[in-house]
Amino acid sequence: MAIPPNTIIEAASRAYRPDSPIIIDEICHRLEWVWGLEYGVLEEYLSKFFDPQLVNILIDDDLIPLAHPDLIKKIFLAKITGTSSKPRIMIQELYQGCQSFEYLVLPVDPASGVPPRVLSSSVPPHLTICSSVGKILKRWGYSRAEFDAVRDSLIELVQASPPAGSTFIPNVDAFINMQYLHETWSTCSVSSRFLGLEDSDGEEESDEDTASSTMEWEIETLDDEPQRRLLPHEFEKDPVLKIRPVQVVDDDDEVLSQDSYITGVEDPEEYAKASLARGDYDRTWLKGMEQWVQGASAVVDDQMLLNDSQIEEDSREQPRVATSLDLDRPDYLSRHQARTTT
Repeated sequence: MAIPPNTIIEAASRAYRPDSPIIIDEICHRLEWVWGLEYGVLEEYLSKFFDPQLVNILIDDDLIPLAHPDLIKKIFLAKITGTSSKPRIMIQELYQGCQSFEYLVLPVDPASGVPPRVLSSSVPPHLTICSSVGKILKRWGYSRAEFDAVRDSLIELVQASPPAGSTFIPNVDAFINMQYLHETWSTCSVSSRFLGLEDSDGEEESDEDTASSTMEWEIETLDDEPQRRLLPHEFEKDPVLKIRPVQVVDDDDEVLSQDSYITGVEDPEEYAKASLARGDYDRTWLKGMEQWVQGASAVVDDQMLLNDSQIEEDSREQPRVATSLDLDRPDYLSRHQARTTT
């Protein structure tokens, strides 16, 4: 006897509240997605697992099969460690070729008097998780406290009378992990490409391509980001002048390559003059920035804010007053907005 698809789908649907609309096809495709199956093959997949004993337990609302906590944890960890570039797991691969699994068969009602027993089956644990959690919700409702009480009672039941041949005892983590998987499997988002909703004429960008293009965009825009603020001890050092290489055309239309250094000029004063003629700033005024910041904090609205004598002497730099500074909207934020809105 193979597993009836409706048994799994109905149990998975109990992750929703009773008043929530349930679309069977959506749940079916979500299970196919999270288990790493192809679209529309759930019924065919379930038909491969033939085990009358376990199938009868899945159909019976009074019994639940509980797999080894280590296997449940392995499935849980594979789910939560998925990445955006690999959101699906091929769940069958987690078992590493194992063909037989041990289950504890437990009563949904711990007070029913039904003793726990051991069952070996070829049906893998992921096909039993929704059934086990769904039956508890069906019998006891959606109260978290009620679920926890049933869980604790079942653990105590096995601890009080371990069934012969059992190699494990259920623990709290096993039930918590099953609850998480039951809910996420039944309510997860499925790729539109998997559902066949993408335009066949246009190819959807893969997750890897998306990640790659995003990284490239970040690298391309790094140079446009504001540099970090100088630390106090760095004000005592000469700043490193970094100018991007540019190309200039001379009178003879010859392209000249310029870098950030002027070769052949050793005298500091001559170097400064040559740098100024090229349009480079002599940025030694940064060394006085710390004192300027301290002084600027106490200025009045119409008082000039001067860095040092260089600004007074440099015709290209105009002094500012406090009211001319938009402190809530610095220049680099304006540049960032302009870049991102285009």
